[in-house]
Amino acid sequence: MLFVNRMVLRGPVAQGASSVGYAFLERHVRTLRTPEAVSVSEAAPVNVMLYVSQQGVKADRRYTDGNFWRVLDFDFVAGRPYNAPEVRDTAHVLVLNETVARRCFGTAAAAVGRAVQLEGQPYRVVGVVADVPTSRERTYAECWVPVTTTAADLRDANHLGEYQAIILAKRAADVPAIQAEYQQVLRRLPIPDPQQYKEMRSYARTLLAHYMASRDNDADQSGDAAAFWQCWLGLGFLFMLLPVLNLVNINVSRTLERAAEIGVRKAFGATAGRLVG
Repeated sequence: MLFVNRMVLRGPVAQGASSVGYAFLERHVRTLRTPEAVSVSEAAPVNVMLYVSQQGVKADRRYTDGNFWRVLDFDFVAGRPYNAPEVRDTAHVLVLNETVARRCFGTAAAAVGRAVQLEGQPYRVVGVVADVPTSRERTYAECWVPVTTTAADLRDANHLGEYQAIILAKRAADVPAIQAEYQQVLRRLPIPDPQQYKEMRSYARTLLAHYMASRDNDADQSGDAAAFWQCWLGLGFLFMLLPVLNLVNINVSRTLERAAEIGVRKAFGATAGRLVG
């Protein structure tokens, strides 16, 4: 699995870096030929209020397409995911996690088919999934909604935006080919606003490379693995060095405390071996 979730634009005096624009991902990543499937979704969830019979419940919402449920493996405890035709038709349907479903309707099963108000619009719950841990930052949410229901302009041609692509490879051996194909696509594209920017960088990274790169705009496709491991090895060495220095300091302190005693014993002929013993 690969993630396209960062775009960097650079020029002599200006730099832009963020998640990627929805239209860019639709036009240039979803159309890649090597992957088995590509999903485009919001790069980070947004906290919103859900209303059920005037009762408000806070939930982290993420916009997704229909492929989101195909590319990723969610555990549905009730109902089903929304599908591509529903996303295409801007259907007001959503999927909740189990905790939010229970807060709103008592049980997960009772939530399916029920209505909720989200951002002033009525939605129908079609499915409930087991809670997703926040550590799964690329997919975590408490409420998933079709991306086409957003009020934002999805046709905005800006390369920078608020979205990500999650790419499912047919097999692990296809990962380098997918990465190479994406780089070929980028090389064919004109750089936006050439008066301001001279370089465009974006990569299809593995999850590990994504975490290694973090928000380092200079990181390469591997996530700048060399610098990452140098940093962690340096921290590991420092972590091991501190106890050693502490032990040396304790031994030196004890030696200084017994300096007078050692001097007297040596004056009476004690050998180094007897002093150490």
